[in-house]
Amino acid sequence: MKVAQIVYAKTVEQAEAFLKEGYEPVECSFGNVSVVGPLVLDHHGIYSSEPAVSVKAVSLAKQGIIVEKFVTTGFVDTDAAYTIGVLFGAIPPDEEEAQAIAELDTNPRLYDQTEQRYRRSLIYRRATIHLPLSLEGFVSGVEQAIRVFNGRYEPEEDGAAVAAEFNRREEARKAIRLISGDHQVLLASFGDWGEDIWFQISPLVIRFDSLKESITLYCDVKSRFNPFGPEGLKKIYQLLGPGWGGRENIGGSPRDRKMTGQDACDVFRVIDELQFSV
Repeated sequence: MKVAQIVYAKTVEQAEAFLKEGYEPVECSFGNVSVVGPLVLDHHGIYSSEPAVSVKAVSLAKQGIIVEKFVTTGFVDTDAAYTIGVLFGAIPPDEEEAQAIAELDTNPRLYDQTEQRYRRSLIYRRATIHLPLSLEGFVSGVEQAIRVFNGRYEPEEDGAAVAAEFNRREEARKAIRLISGDHQVLLASFGDWGEDIWFQISPLVIRFDSLKESITLYCDVKSRFNPFGPEGLKKIYQLLGPGWGGRENIGGSPRDRKMTGQDACDVFRVIDELQFSV
């Protein structure tokens, strides 16, 4: 059985070099710079209007398109891993599954992951949440996607994932570290997502992950309390420095820099001060 060829880029230059060698980039975004191939498998930065790559992958696979070489970056997530599995032919293309993945990828707070529609995504996330930032971590994530989205898991794993999801919600509440005086900005130290909990308090959230040494930013762009309007986080990235970037509602720290709790506090201060100048 053939296996997909996956390489890992740490910089724009590395991703571009792999692209020239015939590797198709999958969500290869570095701050506000995205490296894309002929299939345009990205929906960050200037490509934020593109559909989630899981949805695009299913459409391409149903047209008979097969990809065997991929270049990746960052932490593996459901969207990217499912895309690779589908385009390589190791996961059957399923429009409903792809759409469910896309919904959780772009705005997870709107959906209850314990619902049956999202159950495989939930199981996958539980199985991969602590994978490292590396090629090995990404490859392991793709292998898990092939296992889970082919239905190769036990009922016990399903039940454990649901229980872990309810626990995540409780832990997200405990993870809050700072809230601005006007409740516009919130800082949490947490190794998982928690916007469904934190957006009940603040429209702007900074999440520090001490294990992955990274910072993720979230903005509830539709909230009437959001001071940055529909552009959301796009007004913030440049002020935070090179390498920061993402979409208007979610983004994060440079991929090649390890972040600290102090960095997260500094970002909290910058955003808290910025909201009064817009």
